[in-house]
Amino acid sequence: MKDNNWILDEVPEELRNRFHDEVAALPSPDSLSTNDEFNAAAVQAMITLCNVGKLAISVSPSSQDGFRKRTAPIVGLAVRALKFYEAFIRETSERRGDIAWVYIRPVMEAYVNCVYLMQHGASSSRSFIQSSLKPEKEMLTRITQNSNGRALMPIERRMRRSIQNHLRIAGMSKKNLASRTQWRVDGKNIRDLMKAIGLDSYYAFLYGTSSHFIHGSWIDLSMHHLTRVGLSYFPRFRDTEPDPRMPSMISSLVGELILRYLRRIRSSRTRMLRPIASKLVRFFRDYDAAIEVFIQNQEPV
Repeated sequence: MKDNNWILDEVPEELRNRFHDEVAALPSPDSLSTNDEFNAAAVQAMITLCNVGKLAISVSPSSQDGFRKRTAPIVGLAVRALKFYEAFIRETSERRGDIAWVYIRPVMEAYVNCVYLMQHGASSSRSFIQSSLKPEKEMLTRITQNSNGRALMPIERRMRRSIQNHLRIAGMSKKNLASRTQWRVDGKNIRDLMKAIGLDSYYAFLYGTSSHFIHGSWIDLSMHHLTRVGLSYFPRFRDTEPDPRMPSMISSLVGELILRYLRRIRSSRTRMLRPIASKLVRFFRDYDAAIEVFIQNQEPV
């Protein structure tokens, strides 16, 4: 069933004009002088970028009739990236920087997998689909073992039907699932995938760092969830102000993903969105340079 909120036959003129007006209204990053000003400008630009991305995906020709399975993972990953990006925007606008950090990893993973699949063929899409089924293999093995000694409980039967449905959609037999031992896309881990798309430098400085906030390491706890007084620590429920550097890091990737998507799935309907997305990417590049100057000026001499 189509998502009638976003599947459109064309880009409405009023939306196109609104996006142009929103981009034109963005302040020059060089004019920003406080954390609040940087974050407010970033949220303003991110909302427009996110909506441009949604429209780009929804107005492409195949969005009307559906995508074939080889392309569907690319589309789904682009949608996932925008959903988590929207969550990042929401938490940033609500001034919950500690929670906003959590959404960077899912956006990055969706970006990496999406771009990798764009650059490779149907076999990589098939590998992506089938490598997703490791938990289903483990559950089906346990359910089968349980069935040898007793009657299955209703919940186990429902789980088995659900797993069989996932296998059918993925085009994978139970026999192939049982024999599969490799669960990486084309045999590559996330570091390999990032290297394959020219993003290996991001692994340590953005992807790896985000592990703290996904898993709740000591660094995350000491930064966001505990307050130190002398040698003692106290619980901290107050939200942490967003780091104004975060929006440019993640928005540059999202903007690039939208432009890659528009190049991959070409349409006269979405041609007018490319210059808008390009202007927003340039805005965040200028924002990144301006925030670096701002931070350097705050450092003690």
